[in-house]
Amino acid sequence: MVAYSFKSAFIPDIQAWLKMQTVRGNRIRRHARPGEPVQLYTAMRTRHCRKILDPDPVCSRVEEIDIDVGRVGLDLMLNGIPLDEQQATDFAIADGFRIKQPDMLRSLTPLKYMRRFWVMTHGYGLFEGVVIHWQRPDAPPPLALAPEETKGAPVRTLQVTDAGEGCVYMTCTACGHETGWIKAQPHLKDRHGRVCPKCKGVSDD
Repeated sequence: MVAYSFKSAFIPDIQAWLKMQTVRGNRIRRHARPGEPVQLYTAMRTRHCRKILDPDPVCSRVEEIDIDVGRVGLDLMLNGIPLDEQQATDFAIADGFRIKQPDMLRSLTPLKYMRRFWVMTHGYGLFEGVVIHWQRPDAPPPLALAPEETKGAPVRTLQVTDAGEGCVYMTCTACGHETGWIKAQPHLKDRHGRVCPKCKGVSDD
């Protein structure tokens, strides 16, 4: 069983089931796996430690995340796919950065709120980690896709084969399609690959 600790500011949203995810960095010890209970605490390793939810919620899924915090903005990428502004805003709200009424008067958006927290907690630069999602313990268990359900699903088969200043040359590992020199995505995001525009990365196997 895996345990996570949270700052007190997030407790009300966790107890109200408004925050049902947490972003954590990669580490030696494993993270929660879908289907297993997750223990949520505040003030762990102190005499004020207490459990936030009881009974424990259950991990529903785990996703890869990159958070790139610059001097001005914040970029989010889930499972190698960049989020647009609305998707990033929805993610920030789901992660506990809802805007309370007084904050609206200061033009604070969920993304600005999340960025401010991230700079104070992790600093600037690229953060690589995972998003652990959970659900109520009495909810239906998370289902893993059967092999036949994943057949034909698009995958990122377009991989970088050469790189220059601000541009990359990509080749599809499935159909051999070559893009020629194209504009690179910022901050090494192309390392996750892209979906091939020709074959869509769909396998008929």
